[in-house]
Amino acid sequence: LLLMDFEDLSHQLPIHYSAVRTVMMAKREAGELKGLISDDWLNKMADGLQEWVTQAEQKTLVWGYFRFCKPMLLRDGKDASAPRYRALPALPPTAIKAAIVSAAGRLGELDTRAGPGCLISMGKLSIVAHLLVQLHSAGIE
Repeated sequence: LLLMDFEDLSHQLPIHYSAVRTVMMAKREAGELKGLISDDWLNKMADGLQEWVTQAEQKTLVWGYFRFCKPMLLRDGKDASAPRYRALPALPPTAIKAAIVSAAGRLGELDTRAGPGCLISMGKLSIVAHLLVQLHSAGIE
């Protein structure tokens, strides 16, 4: 996979977390959460959500989509089962240098009793290892 670009959608973060906080507080005020979730937990969650809004407004959080393309692998006597990664140009000092890779969630189509889908081998590496190699080759530290 080759990194094509990054679509920065960071402007959506404060909108999202503010909406989640607003809905949670409205449900609390309406009594819908009474007996289901403690007031202490709700207070901590409200503070945490507000912190996400504040940090997003201060532009200390980045969120978006990386877009990759799959290069054509030629069978020229080399192992075509493993991808060949190309080095990318150096990133500018203001470029994103960190990423959060979420490999957890609900069981999906690729998950089995043997383990999560992200650990399935593709060639000589697991799916998540391919992702980490690509992020590193794109300059993510």
